[in-house]
Amino acid sequence: MALIKLNTRSIPDNAVTPAKVVQEGRKNLLINGGFEISQRGTYTSAASYNDGTYLVDRWELLRDGVTANYQHLVPVSGESSYGFKLIATSSAAGAIRLRQRLEIPNIYKWGARTFTLSARVKSNSSNARLMMYGGSGGGYVAMTSDSNDSHTGGGAIETLTATFTTTGSVSSEFAAFVGIDNARSASDPTIASGDYFEVYDFQMEEGSHASSFENRTPPEELALCQRYFVRVGANTGTDYNFNMRGINAVNGGTFYNNEKFPTTMRAGPTVSIFNTTQSRAGTPSATSTGINGMRLDSTCSSSGMGYYRYCYTADAEL
Repeated sequence: MALIKLNTRSIPDNAVTPAKVVQEGRKNLLINGGFEISQRGTYTSAASYNDGTYLVDRWELLRDGVTANYQHLVPVSGESSYGFKLIATSSAAGAIRLRQRLEIPNIYKWGARTFTLSARVKSNSSNARLMMYGGSGGGYVAMTSDSNDSHTGGGAIETLTATFTTTGSVSSEFAAFVGIDNARSASDPTIASGDYFEVYDFQMEEGSHASSFENRTPPEELALCQRYFVRVGANTGTDYNFNMRGINAVNGGTFYNNEKFPTTMRAGPTVSIFNTTQSRAGTPSATSTGINGMRLDSTCSSSGMGYYRYCYTADAEL
């Protein structure tokens, strides 16, 4: 059955209607808010990270002034989704946070609107909270938080919500910021080693009230993630993406094939080729990369029948 797009402009915030649930086909404007998709690998053991690192899909790890470990949390009894944990490993004035950058047209296309962030958070710090940032340059309208709900710091899971408004309109693509931050004011608080937060069921939706978390199917969530990042194949072993056999190679000649991405990407991606093996064909390299696919070239090392295999990542994150 086809999905019908409904106009929600005139529906009050507190109205319970199908139109409040169907917004461009999905309620939650965040992608992978359940932290289930992790194309880059598994991170179930606590480990350190570099500032600005993407791990689970669409979520960027940030730290300021302190070192920290991260951990991908798998569902346990009573939990409906995966989660993510950040824990400080040093003491200083600073912040540790997760951020998801959004394509601004997805937020601003209706002009002035009200949105609500919600997440289930566990923390031992009363500085844990939800925040929303917006771009202020290039004609984009800044986001201001109408309300912030911070954690009590008692170590239990609490549902946090924060409502904010957008104004104006935009004409091109940019990035906004959404995340959980341990800083509650313009000046960073002192974070103690061992301060942490865990986050589950992170959602952003239109309206001034938080509703239940939208659980999308894994294939749907993966497809949304692959607009920004694609990984095909494994680092080791025989889980190759492509097995090009029967190449009638000519020494010094070039063999190429076209690779189509699983979905149209946000922009022409940065491609990395890895875990390659070949016979008579050289290591393939990506050329002519676009939003829908790429061409791979391989220079033949000798004449005769040969092959090459490869895996790849394509990165078009904001």
